[in-house]
Amino acid sequence: MGKEYVSASKRNYVVALLLETPPTAADLAECFPGLTAAEDELSLAGFLGDSETARLVVETLPHPWPDSTDLHDRSAEEFGLGTEPWGLQRSLEQCWVWDTASAAVSRHQAVVRVRRESTGAEGGVLDTPQVTARDVTQLIRQALAAATLPGVLAYFQPAGEVLLPPHVVAEMLEHATIAQIPPLDLWSNIRLSWLTDDWSLVETIGNIQLGLPDVEVYYEHDRQETNDVAALARSVSLRMLQEESAPKTGESFETHAGGRFVVKAANENLLPPNRPIARLLPEDGGELPEDLARRLGLG
Repeated sequence: MGKEYVSASKRNYVVALLLETPPTAADLAECFPGLTAAEDELSLAGFLGDSETARLVVETLPHPWPDSTDLHDRSAEEFGLGTEPWGLQRSLEQCWVWDTASAAVSRHQAVVRVRRESTGAEGGVLDTPQVTARDVTQLIRQALAAATLPGVLAYFQPAGEVLLPPHVVAEMLEHATIAQIPPLDLWSNIRLSWLTDDWSLVETIGNIQLGLPDVEVYYEHDRQETNDVAALARSVSLRMLQEESAPKTGESFETHAGGRFVVKAANENLLPPNRPIARLLPEDGGELPEDLARRLGLG
């Protein structure tokens, strides 16, 4: 399964913080002292890092996150690569580590959007997934500077549909640094969907930001534990970051519990949003239900 590198000119990513009320211009400027304020006092901007190949743009949206279908036409430029309508709603439905997420999000009335914006100085350069992962991580670290603003309720990474308390984001970044692994959980969520009485789907969301497919893993409840399947989806995503270990159609993978899955060709994903997919099916076990097999183009 080949890898599609991300064009440097398209590497625009977004991280958001959801707040109870809009921050003051002074508070925002204090969080980002190296950026220059715009005349509207609602945004700041400056170069990201030492080069002039990317800009950091911090903007206040004095309204809740625009999660409706009108987001689609604006997502690429304003809301980052991979951001799709209803991502916030899906992130709430698939929020596994925060029991009070819905209550927190329901209170938000403003957004601080932190955006990496390409300047075009890279020309036609293509960046590897490892480089892109580094850039996304850098943007997340920059966004945490705003976590000290009054009334911050949540961290939201829209393209990966990740929703977390800000202090958990800081802890996960620290853990990833110590372990020397990319913090996948901060830009890519794991989603679980029950498809039939016996079959479920675990999938990742957000890999498109790195020019990589997301991972779908189909499994039977009585044969595999969901946590083992989710760990397999993460493991395959990590392998994709290395060209030489990227999964190939027909290749088998094993879970920690010993279940084996094989990579199958996939023309399209099963559930929205539309994106490239690496599909894994059980190598042994029962047959897919006829209706599900037909939906996957296998029957």
